[in-house]
Amino acid sequence: MNFESKEDIATLVAELKLLHKDINPPVPNPAPLGLFAFGFTTCLLQIKHSGICGDDTAGVTTLVLGFATFFGGLLQIIAGLSEIRRNNIFGYTAFLMYGALWMSLGLIDMIQLLAPREMAKPNPEAAQAMFFLTAIYSFVLWICTFKMNKTINFLFFLLFITLLLLGFGVVNETADRVGGVFGMVTSFVAYWLAAAELINDIHGEGKREIIPLGQFKSNDFGRHGSFHAPGLIHPPRLHRRKNRVKNNKQGGEEQAPGPSDLPENGAEPMVGFDEEALDSV
Repeated sequence: MNFESKEDIATLVAELKLLHKDINPPVPNPAPLGLFAFGFTTCLLQIKHSGICGDDTAGVTTLVLGFATFFGGLLQIIAGLSEIRRNNIFGYTAFLMYGALWMSLGLIDMIQLLAPREMAKPNPEAAQAMFFLTAIYSFVLWICTFKMNKTINFLFFLLFITLLLLGFGVVNETADRVGGVFGMVTSFVAYWLAAAELINDIHGEGKREIIPLGQFKSNDFGRHGSFHAPGLIHPPRLHRRKNRVKNNKQGGEEQAPGPSDLPENGAEPMVGFDEEALDSV
């Protein structure tokens, strides 16, 4: 596709904006659903690890079994799949991973209930490996949150510490109980973040924070939601806007966008469509 003048590009931009709402309708924010599901099930499980339930650990396990499979597992899977449509690489990765983890834990509990006694108890070393591997994954996500906000950063830091403690707690009761307490604090922060996402989206109309989350200065994605880190579709547009603002401040002339600024042939121009980016053209 060749553009001979800036007017041709402006015409195309105007047509894309008219088609935007029909081809790429707004997508609800699935983060509150996933975060509430995560926080709820995490808190239930930590009742067992923290020792609040006393000696009735079997009763807690029975309760957690159903919630781990459907509430903590299935709902997070749904939230993660919904993030695909929003081009949210962070939410997609986090919700699907933790959703699958919760469903796996639920399945393990089912096996323990149904399998013969000699097969029922998981190997301690394998259980530790599961916690530590999940902790490493959570650490990677925690590093990513430094590009987002302080609340979600604190959430994943607590989750990382919780998983480490639960890993050591497989063979140490004190570490297990401390991990349970950290897990409860983690679930509280998850609830806070979920409530903030929901209230800010509804009462703040996605434009202002009713509940402040402490945005990092490096956060370029704040307008997409606090749990949102777009994939590769968005950063080039963000960088072009920054360059245009920088040129204007330095007194330079704003360059008209060329063909390289538009989707390549065969690409889906509406995926991750950024109306604000078009407004800046």
